[in-house]
Amino acid sequence: MPHIAPWFPDAKYGIFIHWVLKSIWMADGDRSAGYATDPSDPNHPHRLAERFTAENFDARAWGRLFKSWGAGYAVLTTKHHIGFSLFDCPAGDFSAARHSPAGRDLVAEFCQGMRDAGLKVGLYYSLPDWSHPDYASLAGGSDPKKFSPQDEPHRWERFLECMFAEVQHLCTAYGGIDLLWFDGDWERTAEQWRSIELAEMIQRLQPGIVLNNRLRHECLGHYGTPESTPPLGPRRGDGWWEFCTTPGENWDGPGANEHLKPPSELVRLVAEMVGMGGNMLLNVAPAPDGTIPEPQLEVMNPLGRWVDVHREALHHSRAGLPAGLFNGASTRRGSVLYLIAFDQPRDELVVKGLKTMPETVTHLASGQPLPWRSSGGRPKFNQPGWILIKVPHRFMDDYATVIRLTFPDDTLRVQCPDGAELTWKGRPPLEEKAVSEAR
Repeated sequence: MPHIAPWFPDAKYGIFIHWVLKSIWMADGDRSAGYATDPSDPNHPHRLAERFTAENFDARAWGRLFKSWGAGYAVLTTKHHIGFSLFDCPAGDFSAARHSPAGRDLVAEFCQGMRDAGLKVGLYYSLPDWSHPDYASLAGGSDPKKFSPQDEPHRWERFLECMFAEVQHLCTAYGGIDLLWFDGDWERTAEQWRSIELAEMIQRLQPGIVLNNRLRHECLGHYGTPESTPPLGPRRGDGWWEFCTTPGENWDGPGANEHLKPPSELVRLVAEMVGMGGNMLLNVAPAPDGTIPEPQLEVMNPLGRWVDVHREALHHSRAGLPAGLFNGASTRRGSVLYLIAFDQPRDELVVKGLKTMPETVTHLASGQPLPWRSSGGRPKFNQPGWILIKVPHRFMDDYATVIRLTFPDDTLRVQCPDGAELTWKGRPPLEEKAVSEAR
């Protein structure tokens, strides 16, 4: 596929929004519920849709909130596996516009709200549709007669016509779309999904769009999507990558408000994923009325404040020091190095492997200089020692403290644990530094 759009690896942090029919059960606190196949059952998808009101949905308020959290983009579930869509497309009428009290196209509002806030627009789309009568379902379907596309190809073709029409609608009805996030590809092969044809159509309609790697074809997708289990190190085989996870127990439903990760853990996740060179996509699960539940806000708001204060160390950054050189996370922008310390040091922070001595060492949030010293090493023989940085207690952040190091001639040389040497050059644009230093 073409090279990834430069905004994606620069954005670093995005918000995933799972706004689905399971939000009804979240509002009810019903953990035992499941989708029913009997149309008269209250848990049938069509009956659940009757309670999906979106009466308090304010896309501009969402955009302002996500922007205040320091996010660079947002990805909305336009249609999840059960087939209920938030857009109004004639090809598939089980939608918020036609089968819910919302009675309108919620994707249109979302796209405008994100653009108004200066966020990149991402749309999630589930390839499976368990409510579609012609979907050859493998799991969770409302069609009791599961069939094979090979046995009834005419039915499968009818489903594909609907799927292609819906994706075409997403690519033509809402202006420029920055990212499409596919899911559910595991249920069929790339040939059955007609993935190459689908990707070609998308790129023709939305040149420059970013696609994730869930079209079931090894040649399709601009980036990898590890999910829920944090990577232990850089995923170099994937090229660019994005780790997606939830603050709570589940993506949606009652579990979205339960066993929530504390802000300190969310800060660590964001910092470590960005420090390894990836993006972070963190989920929220709105209620049926379009509000984000208070338990989720209670952990996301503190994370957002931390990201916003320390955005210089995250946005437009690249992977920092190799593992083993600093007890924490790190990022860099050109030769400017950012150390992200999660713990209060007993005495000093220690950085190893720097073959270039710092020119300045400052506390990022305040801009105040910090005392530091070097220890050991043999500069004459090009052998690095340690850099030890004193961080007064008043500068220690509740979640993670960020230290900025600059180097003479905008050049940093690093000795890796495996003996290799890295050389990084350049520094952030002056106007971005000025914004950070003015905080």
